[in-house]
Amino acid sequence: MSGLLLSKISSLGLLLALGWLLGRLGLLKEETRGGLAKLLLDVTIPAMIVSGLLGMGPAFFRSDPWPAMLGGVAVGLGGLALAWLPARVFARDPSRRGTFLFLSSMGNSSFLPLPLSQSLWGGAGVLTCLAYVAGNNFVLFTLGIGLLSSSGRQGPPLARDFLRTLFHPQTLSFLAAGAMLGLGLSLPGWVMEPLGMLGNATFPLAMVTVGAVLSDVRLDRGLDWRFQSGVAALKLLLLPGLALLVLKLLPLPRLASQLILLEAAMPSLASASLYARRFGGDEKQAAAASLITTLLCPLLLAFWMGLL
Repeated sequence: MSGLLLSKISSLGLLLALGWLLGRLGLLKEETRGGLAKLLLDVTIPAMIVSGLLGMGPAFFRSDPWPAMLGGVAVGLGGLALAWLPARVFARDPSRRGTFLFLSSMGNSSFLPLPLSQSLWGGAGVLTCLAYVAGNNFVLFTLGIGLLSSSGRQGPPLARDFLRTLFHPQTLSFLAAGAMLGLGLSLPGWVMEPLGMLGNATFPLAMVTVGAVLSDVRLDRGLDWRFQSGVAALKLLLLPGLALLVLKLLPLPRLASQLILLEAAMPSLASASLYARRFGGDEKQAAAASLITTLLCPLLLAFWMGLL
């Protein structure tokens, strides 16, 4: 598991390094990054959601997806609840609290876990992982984005912040594809193929864009280390620790329990800075937190998995 994880992180690192170089050379300027972020969040990620969900077909429901899907919802909500009070300590600037909550609870639920699930548990692991992603994405596209939209406002997020997320292309594509999957409907191949091509472009393009954002981040100034340490502690220590405790108490299928713990121990969402930029969060702190937690994750993942 550790070798595969390091291989995937190396691939991620190369894409980030390319983006960083392009940013330093001035080939990916601020306005270009803004356009790429909008393209990713409004076009390629919705395409990836639709092609991914509909591509699973009837096999998804035959795999008993509900424990992992509910686990995805529970980890997302649990992460938000766990980080709510610490956010006031580690993100003293109110404008960063939504970003802090987002980073502390929304994990890298597919790029790293999917190949690990395939390696550890085969096809059943992949379907279980996709079920978790479906549940976790529901929290991401509603509460997660809503909290980013409310960054900078004192008090709880307003209803309009959450209503706005319901009409975002990602939310609409998720709800539409989920409804079609549940009803046994599908799209013709000539539609699914271009959707899949667009979706496959998401991760490399997103990582290059995030790398360009990191080219503007200086470790000796501008980086809030209190903020970063809080995110890392919550995402890599407290959240998987809480998940482990709950999973030991619940009579869930073994595979679902292992997958949920694996997901809970993942780093912050790799494309978090794109969401932060699009929805009003702190883009640079988000990019740095994604990088830091991704680098620390391999040091802790085997420890957590060995305790279940």
